[in-house]
Amino acid sequence: MLKADVILIMATALLYSGIFLFFIFGLVTKKEVFIRYAIKAGWIGLFLNLAAVVIRWLQAGHPPVNMFELNSSGVCLAIALYLFLQWKVRELRVVGVVVFGFTAILLGWSLTLFTGVETLKPEYQSIWLVAHIFSAFTALAFYLMSFAISCLYFLNKSLGRENYSAAAGEALMDEYNVRLVAAGFVSHALMLITGAIWAQEAWGSYWSWDPVETWTLLAWLLYGLFLHLYFSFGWRGVKLQIMTLAAFPIIVFCYWWIPHLPLSNF
Repeated sequence: MLKADVILIMATALLYSGIFLFFIFGLVTKKEVFIRYAIKAGWIGLFLNLAAVVIRWLQAGHPPVNMFELNSSGVCLAIALYLFLQWKVRELRVVGVVVFGFTAILLGWSLTLFTGVETLKPEYQSIWLVAHIFSAFTALAFYLMSFAISCLYFLNKSLGRENYSAAAGEALMDEYNVRLVAAGFVSHALMLITGAIWAQEAWGSYWSWDPVETWTLLAWLLYGLFLHLYFSFGWRGVKLQIMTLAAFPIIVFCYWWIPHLPLSNF
C-alpha cells in the first residue's frame, strides 16, 4: 500500500505537469488566463509538496538525506522561490514554464528512487549535514530561477516582441539574473563551507578532492566568473544569458550524476 508521502508526491508531480501545460497554452494562445490559473494551481502544488516533505520527515525522524527526500525538498524550495519571485516581479511570471517543467520531471524521476525509511549512519547524524543540504538546495533554487530567466530571454529573441513573454525587458532580465546568481553564489559558498566542516567531522578531513567536492567547487567558480564579468567588465545581454544557460547543466551534473560515481563519498 502506498504511503501518504508517496501519494502526495505523485499528486504534486501530476499537478506540476498540468501547470507546465497551462503555461505552454498561455504562451501559444497569448491568453493570460492560462498563466493566472497555472500560478493559482502552483500554490496548491506547493502545499501538497510541503505536506509530503513534512510527513516524510516525521516518519523518518530525520531531515532529508536520500535522493527521494532530497529531490522532494529541493523542488519545494524552488517552487516557493518562484511563487515569491512572480509575486514580486509580475513580468517574470512566465519563467514558470521552465520551473514547473523541470520540477515535474525531477519529481517523476524521484518516484522511481523511492525507498523506505532508513536508519542514518552515525556520520549522517550531524547538524552540519542539515545546513549543508539546506544551503545546497537553496543555491539550486536560485540557479534554476536564473536559468529560467535566460530561457525566457532567448524565447523573446526568437519570437520577437509580439508575444506574451516579452513583457519582461532585457534590462529587467539581466538585473534579476544577476541578483539570483549572486544569492545562489552565497548559498553555494555556505554549502561548501558547511560541507567541509561536516566532512572533517565525519571522515577527519575538510577537503579530499573527491568528484563531488571538485565539481561543486568548479561550478561555484564558474558562477563567480559570471558575477566578475558582470560587475568588472560590464557584460550584459546575450553573453551574460549564455553563461547561465551553460552553467546550470553543470549544477545538474554535480547534484544528480557525480554523487553516484564510485569515488564519491556520498
